[in-house]
Amino acid sequence: MGLTAAPGTRAIITGATGTVGRACAAALGARGCRLTLLGRRPDALEAVAVDLAATGVETETLIFDQRTDRAPKIPPHWRSERLVLINAAAVFGPLTAFADAEIDAWTAAVEIDLLGAARLIHAVLPIMIDAGWGRIVQVSSAAARDVPGPFNTAYVVSKLGVDRLLAQLATELVGTGVTVCSLHPGEIASAMRDDIATQAGADRRLAGWTGWAERTADHGDDPAVAAGWVARLLDDEFAAELNGRFGFPQHGGRTEPL
Repeated sequence: MGLTAAPGTRAIITGATGTVGRACAAALGARGCRLTLLGRRPDALEAVAVDLAATGVETETLIFDQRTDRAPKIPPHWRSERLVLINAAAVFGPLTAFADAEIDAWTAAVEIDLLGAARLIHAVLPIMIDAGWGRIVQVSSAAARDVPGPFNTAYVVSKLGVDRLLAQLATELVGTGVTVCSLHPGEIASAMRDDIATQAGADRRLAGWTGWAERTADHGDDPAVAAGWVARLLDDEFAAELNGRFGFPQHGGRTEPL
């Protein structure tokens, strides 16, 4: 396995009950990180925590709803630890033309995918700066970098916004020991894929999305590949190389500027 976390390193993972978040938790725990799993469903969080604890990983849970909660309550022990924040929580939002979208559902997606991520970054960033070490990793999407297309505006706008936030932070954090990066985890069979399949099945204009959902269900990428790439960021040299960049772990790990 190679790389091991320095003593006192804690990985804080949002969306920890989801496919990608859980894979990141397992990869970071296996490398010696203490884990904090964030989510809004206590029973589901606890189930993941029990599974991880059974492998010998020190694990805690913290209830946090990225849509409605303004900031997590910071446990005192975080202030004496090296923190890694993995923002993996996301929803797709309405898959329809913007003019036809239910605006409350549209803004709810932005609250979760953009503002919820920003609030968490804002909460932990001062601790990282004080410690002289930290990692902020955003699970984003290639959709934020593709040529604009119709129907998925809430998701794309949110991912564009949070990626741009990280690009700005990369310039502010020079010399602090804190690095930021973003990644496309791949085409993953997940709850989001299921949501896309359901929405696409109700509108003939979305046949292309139906095809994507079917291909992903049958031949989706392995989330462990993205999680392994995230775990490599424990290495200071690798993290410095990736600071301010967007990665594609499923495509040889190529990167480009945020």
